[in-house]
Amino acid sequence: MSRPTPGTYYIYNRVHDSDGNQLAMTFNGNGRPITVTPLDTGDSRQKWVIQNYDRRLQHIKPRDNQNLEAGWGDTIYTLPVGNYVWSITKDDGYVITDGGNSIHWGIEGAYDGAAVIPSDKGGDEKKRWVFQRA
Repeated sequence: MSRPTPGTYYIYNRVHDSDGNQLAMTFNGNGRPITVTPLDTGDSRQKWVIQNYDRRLQHIKPRDNQNLEAGWGDTIYTLPVGNYVWSITKDDGYVITDGGNSIHWGIEGAYDGAAVIPSDKGGDEKKRWVFQRA
């Protein structure tokens, strides 16, 4: 399995909304949940910076504010940088998990504004992501 090389990406879910739109992770501000909205390459809030932490784990930071990074609680949200790191591996699409591979990023539904959520269950298409270079 491979991981994305460091750089800036649009990260969208493998599942499309009912209109066929690709649903991209969207930055909504410090302490706010990351949601998915229809992919719009003109929207800087949909650009995410991937940085290596070590040989296995990576940071996921919003391009608009790299003093923040993705962390988790009830949802996946952004918070001040504090070494919140993720394992991003490619299988049938990319899977984003915590370092222990127990929490998987997914979406609560295939619709505009759906929250990106942590889940302990893997394998679902809503937990598969595409990384497209920005």
